[in-house]
Amino acid sequence: GPYPSNRWALRELGRRQVSALSAGGSRRVDQPAGTLVVPDQIADRTSGRAHTYFGESAGVAHVSFADPYCPRGRAAALSGRHAAVDGGTLVAVNGPPFASRAESLEFQSHGWSIIGMTAMPEAGLARELALCFTCLALVTDLDAGVEVGEGVTHAEVLAAFAQTLPRLPALPVATPHAPPTHQAHCPRRDPPPPPRTPPP
Repeated sequence: GPYPSNRWALRELGRRQVSALSAGGSRRVDQPAGTLVVPDQIADRTSGRAHTYFGESAGVAHVSFADPYCPRGRAAALSGRHAAVDGGTLVAVNGPPFASRAESLEFQSHGWSIIGMTAMPEAGLARELALCFTCLALVTDLDAGVEVGEGVTHAEVLAAFAQTLPRLPALPVATPHAPPTHQAHCPRRDPPPPPRTPPP
């Protein structure tokens, strides 16, 4: 699948720092559309996605995922020229439907601040390959349960995208303007070795 293959290709190319752009809804009225968030935690509510390089043919291995995002990468992102919110939990869901109002209120009860349909399993796969991973989450709307009325619609998301589209190409490059250049002394640099055979 694309998730394992993309991360594997980055490692084969010698990359060790990965920044990913995610667009999603905000659970906080003080983080409206257009806000850039650099989350420090993730909650995985996805299912059915290829989420590990290990399996029946490759054995079992466990990696630490307590802190899914790279502190050095996050610091670099926050020091960029685009203003960004420091921290927050991104809850990843399957989609394509937006969250119901009940789901949105549940996420809010946990203190999760942003919701999106990407970021997992990318973060977990990156960890298994010792790739330091940083997420730049761009808010496109307020999630259902935050606003009154009918909740978020596809048209509203597209309108928000149109407003923020000029910023998108520059964010992954301009925001982390001083990414770490090596992994020395990084506690995330030495997970169990992944299978030698690339994913299908």
